Amino acid sequence: MSSPFYLVRTEFEDFLIKKGQRFGLSLSHLNSWQEVIKVRDYPSVQKIGDHVKFIVETLMQGSYEKNLHRKRYQRDKTLMDVLFNLHLPMPIKEVYSIVIDAILFLFDVNTVSIMAKEENFLEPSWHQGS
Repeated sequence: MSSPFYLVRTEFEDFLIKKGQRFGLSLSHLNSWQEVIKVRDYPSVQKIGDHVKFIVETLMQGSYEKNLHRKRYQRDKTLMDVLFNLHLPMPIKEVYSIVIDAILFLFDVNTVSIMAKEENFLEPSWHQGS
């Protein structure tokens, strides 16, 4: 929680005179607020602001990196789950279909092709998408 502050004491006095009644305050309250209201110079306010900015940026960056790693982990885990949960023997076309569906989902692509080496050439064995 933060304490209120002003750059100069007259700012608080002006506030109290102009808007104090809206908040149930009067000029007679001025002395009772002396200990609560802080008068700070601009460089100290700027320094506090710089610290707050650093903390917020650090938290945001950590959150971004955590999400990035979490997404990579989820993607890789899904792919591993697909590959390791295949119950072989299974028809090769069914294996291709499962792997291609996972790749289409995980990598958000429109088309996937599985290529197999036939002699010295790569030939599409299975493809799916647009």
